Amino acid sequence: MKKILYILLTLLAILALVITFFANPIGKYYAQSYAQKLLKTPVEISQLNLRLLDKSLNVDFIKVQNPPNFKNKNALSLDHFLLKVGTIGVI
Repeated sequence: MKKILYILLTLLAILALVITFFANPIGKYYAQSYAQKLLKTPVEISQLNLRLLDKSLNVDFIKVQNPPNFKNKNALSLDHFLLKVGTIGVI
């Protein structure tokens, strides 16, 4: 029984390390591909930083291009976006 518990704890520790190291690149890839499918135009995200302990998401340098028949190259250019999730107190 103890052996199974140690194996499960080891697997959970390995999973936590993998999520810690690979959450940002995987999140950036999926956010960028989802936005491109949703908007049907090229979207570029330079940096995505997910902080689970701070409950925050930081995205830097987002560029959404216009379709070819528009005058301006970019529909949206954003240098910094920060989303921070907090708790709501109930009175």
